[in-house]
Amino acid sequence: MVALAGAGCGKVKGIEAQHGASADRAAKAGKQAAADAGPPVKLPPVNVALLTMNKKDESSNRLLTQLMTVSKKPLGWVPQPCDGKGTPKALETCATGVIDQGPLDFILSNGIDPKLMPRTLEKAAFKNIPVINIGSSVPPSPLLAADFAPDDRAQAKTLDRYMIRRLKRVPPASRRIAVLKSTGGGGRIRFEQLKEDIKGTGIQIVAEGKTDPEKADAAKDTVKGMLEKHDKLKAVWLADGNSVDPAGKAVDKAFKDLKYPDRPLVLGFNADPKAAGAIRDGKADAVADVPYDATLYIALDRIAESIGRGEQLNPTSAKPYPLDFLDIALVTRDNAPAKKKFREPKEDFVTFFLEKWKKEFGSPLTPG
Repeated sequence: MVALAGAGCGKVKGIEAQHGASADRAAKAGKQAAADAGPPVKLPPVNVALLTMNKKDESSNRLLTQLMTVSKKPLGWVPQPCDGKGTPKALETCATGVIDQGPLDFILSNGIDPKLMPRTLEKAAFKNIPVINIGSSVPPSPLLAADFAPDDRAQAKTLDRYMIRRLKRVPPASRRIAVLKSTGGGGRIRFEQLKEDIKGTGIQIVAEGKTDPEKADAAKDTVKGMLEKHDKLKAVWLADGNSVDPAGKAVDKAFKDLKYPDRPLVLGFNADPKAAGAIRDGKADAVADVPYDATLYIALDRIAESIGRGEQLNPTSAKPYPLDFLDIALVTRDNAPAKKKFREPKEDFVTFFLEKWKKEFGSPLTPG
């Protein structure tokens, strides 16, 4: 059982509350949002599950860490994660088991394609348990009650503009790239956008591969094989953020001490610690980054509003937030986060939501 309720404030791990003007702006906006919502309300206990395909992935681990910290401190929520260990079958076994065991009121899904968990979605729908997508985009499904994913197309555009600008410095015949696709959240949409963005640029995709959701490090061998077959690549484009570090190692080993254009660019998504480390070490070149943790906070906020005030979960009917919590940035060696750190987002969503929840919901109702 995963009991969730409202409570006081606390320090959040991962992306943390900021200081200075951004924190002051967020605190003021959070308090105003609480006041605009109406008189303070108390929340009853709520049961919630978090689904991740592989908690060993940095993105899944980052959201899980955030949820556990937020749950125990700011809101008093104590969630039970459900991990697929890299396989849809294991995920469905875990998720349907949690639903059967009950009680369960909401499910958060970290960018998992609905096609990979049909039994979970059908069983949740039968029992009137809303499933909410967070973290990264997935194909639309009538069985998803809400989707708070960041804009993966916009992220891809940001990364692709960088790549196109760099590749235009070499002759058109040399603009050859390899792509590592992904079945994970955002992967399909990012790849679709790449194909659109390179039209008319002379850039050719000469090799395609896929990431293994069970073994992110397998990308190293996949990229190694691509480099052996295509020795004149100018970029390795990665749809999955967990592939940046292993792909960077493969390129670095094949082109030791060389820099672009004498070695291919290594490009991907999410400035998580391993990817940021690869960029700092010169083994990767750039990633498009968005503070996707904010989607977790947004989902929890919408859950609280739906329970406490009867608001709809669907974001199209929700009041827009006063600050942009999902800003997109291109991260290169010039601005890569320090070791074990994350890029500081444009707006302090942590402070905003903690202040909002503290003023709007206060302490939780006592169960029973």
